[in-house]
Amino acid sequence: MAFNDDEKPATTPIPNGGSKQGLVTMNIPTYSKKDVALTADSVTAVVEIKATSSTAVREGLDLVAVVDVSGSMRGHKIESVKKALQFVIMKLTPVDRLSIVTFESSAKRLTKLRAMTQDFRGELDGIVKSLIANGGTDIKAGLDLGLAVLADRVFTESRTANIFLMSDGKLEGKTSGDPTQVNPGEVSVYTFGFGHGTDHQVCMYNC
Repeated sequence: MAFNDDEKPATTPIPNGGSKQGLVTMNIPTYSKKDVALTADSVTAVVEIKATSSTAVREGLDLVAVVDVSGSMRGHKIESVKKALQFVIMKLTPVDRLSIVTFESSAKRLTKLRAMTQDFRGELDGIVKSLIANGGTDIKAGLDLGLAVLADRVFTESRTANIFLMSDGKLEGKTSGDPTQVNPGEVSVYTFGFGHGTDHQVCMYNC
């Protein structure tokens, strides 16, 4: 199944019309010398250089949140996942895109890869709040689907592809295979474990 339906990245105004002026500031210390030489003189001084933060100097992020909604995530675990997702959504900027994939006995894409507009943020709030934990746990199915979302992107130029895997690492019921055998290729996968009973041996990326 090919998606090929990722939303075109939002274009945002670049500070200073694309100029790099103002992105780096230099603090030059004041120096005074009582005895001024009549000939050429040299002074050693420390100059502080600071780079200012700006979306003009970083690539847009294409992030797929792969979320465990299996039965073992009931209670405080799924509530913690919701809070984590809300935090991620809050931190993403208009140059970034997000897709949410959930998995239990099977995997499902809840949203295509979309730019972080205000309208999308509103939709995501409802989607996150409605997450319910139930069923078995097929981590491999979730990872495979998350990687497929990124592999099938139409817009990839100047984009960084990441996956956030959120799970307790507990396999339950039939699965599609060993998650440790999934090859993410050039996609960076970051894992987050939830609950005191997180199975670090099962999570291929030490969630």
